[in-house]
Amino acid sequence: MSLKSDMAVDISEVFLNTEDFGDVHVVDGNEIVAVFYDEEIQPNDPEFGLVSKKWTLQASSADMPPPRKPGATLEIDDRVYLVETWREELGMSVVSLSENC
Repeated sequence: MSLKSDMAVDISEVFLNTEDFGDVHVVDGNEIVAVFYDEEIQPNDPEFGLVSKKWTLQASSADMPPPRKPGATLEIDDRVYLVETWREELGMSVVSLSENC
């Protein structure tokens, strides 16, 4: 097997396997297996008590919608998040998101 095919197998059979790391999520109306986790809560404007929560979504690039630029929105499990970064890494989309709390 080639390195590319080995990595594709690892993505689906290990990292995105629902018995290991992956869970089923609805991303822009499509059900996919992804890893979705919160990173931290950061104050946006402490004077008014506004905070935002940081999230990371990792999924097979083949399952994801087209990449979005910072400032665009992405709907995950009926909630809307703001895209901060979207990068492709070895067949995986890694999306950093924020949500106002």
